[in-house]
Parts: sequence; C-alpha cells; structure tokens
Amino acid sequence: MSIEVRYKSTIWTNLDINEDIEAFSVIAALKNDKNINTFGCLVDSGIGFDNYTDDTTEKEISVADNNGRSTVEVYEDDKLIWKNALCSNLTDDDLEYNKASRLFEQFFRDQQEKNQADGAIWEYKNDIIKLMIGFKQ
Repeated sequence: MSIEVRYKSTIWTNLDINEDIEAFSVIAALKNDKNINTFGCLVDSGIGFDNYTDDTTEKEISVADNNGRSTVEVYEDDKLIWKNALCSNLTDDDLEYNKASRLFEQFFRDQQEKNQADGAIWEYKNDIIKLMIGFKQ
C-alpha cells in the first residue's frame, strides 16, 4: 500500500537572460505574448535564457485561491481517496470506495477491541473493499 499526498503551490521561476540584450526587448516580447507563456515567447523571440526555480518562494495555494477546487489530495495506491475541494468532484465510484474503506477500518478497530485482529488483513484491504463494493451492487 502506498499513500501519496499532493498539494498545489505557487513558486517563482527566474529566467536569466544570457545575451547582451536591452531590457525593453525582453519586456516587449513578454507584453506581446497572448498566452502568458514566458518560456515560449522568449524562445519565439530568439532570446536565450537559463532558468531556475527559487524554492524559497514556494507558497501553498488555498482552496479559495483555486476557485473552490482542491489544493490537497490524498491518493492510496494511485487512487484519489480524499481532497479538500469546496465542492466534491469525486465520482460515485470514489464515494463508494471511501465508504467501503471506512467500513473496513471500523471492522478492523472492532476486531482489535475484541483482541481478534490480524494485521495481515491490511495486505488484502483493497481486494476486500472491491468485494464489498461489488457485493453491494
């Protein structure tokens, strides 16, 4: 089982112009770009550069700043199991998986309280959840 947490952030990338060129030429290329694709418009204008990301400027994006869409997502075995969106875009399959997962975890806690739990069952968690969802249908 693998768990992965993904989050959205904003970060500054620096482009160092590696040519002897006037600043107004760079600004003109940026202003003329209709797609706001900094890399592309500089390349299209024949302006060479080196780029690097300034990791010290990274800032997480809030859900509000992301138009209500999620900015943090949790994946289990490459399957989205949770996100912090204001409105849920999870599919019915995702919701069924989450519900079955909670039932499985409750079952395991109940077994622990009765001293009947076998930790090896976690190895089969996804298979059991799939069976639970299939049985419900």
